[in-house]
Amino acid sequence: NEFNMNSLEVNYEFETMRLVSLSSKVNRDAYFTRDITYSLAGKPPPGYPATAGVLTEVVDNSESFSQELRLQSPEDQTWEWRTGMFFTHERTVDQQDAASFDATTGIPIALPTLAHVSVGPALFTEWAGYGDLTWHPTSQLSVLVGARYSNDRTTYSQTSTGLLIGDTDFTSRSSDHPITYLFNPSYKFTDNV
Repeated sequence: NEFNMNSLEVNYEFETMRLVSLSSKVNRDAYFTRDITYSLAGKPPPGYPATAGVLTEVVDNSESFSQELRLQSPEDQTWEWRTGMFFTHERTVDQQDAASFDATTGIPIALPTLAHVSVGPALFTEWAGYGDLTWHPTSQLSVLVGARYSNDRTTYSQTSTGLLIGDTDFTSRSSDHPITYLFNPSYKFTDNV
């Protein structure tokens, strides 16, 4: 299992505001093998020897990139504001193969494919814009209101074959345009509470 995450933050100070850029890239590669005989309640598929076990091999690869740009006011003002845009793109590919083996000797059994599942690429893309405003009437009290609009798109594909799962081949697509709101009053009783 290999996981890499890289990020970069860049700040630029104007006279009355700050520009912030946040970029990140994540990659994950995983390969593992496991015995899934127990998930079959100890019973091999029809036509398999009584001593058969099942191994599954999984190859999983995912990568994502995100970028945020925002403008924000200084934090020491009565009215504090922030506005920005966010983008992310995620891609996942996954493959699983189930093969049979002799549970007493560990030797592979040359029988038809139990299961082969291929997922992907599964894609998720989001564009979003947001803004919020915070009022600080006193040094202890603040009230924040905000909203966020996003445009989300998802694509998912899968093919499979084998004695345990049958044949499938499909692709689904969806999109959404959620709007979320934020209302967050807070009161600081002391510097530590």
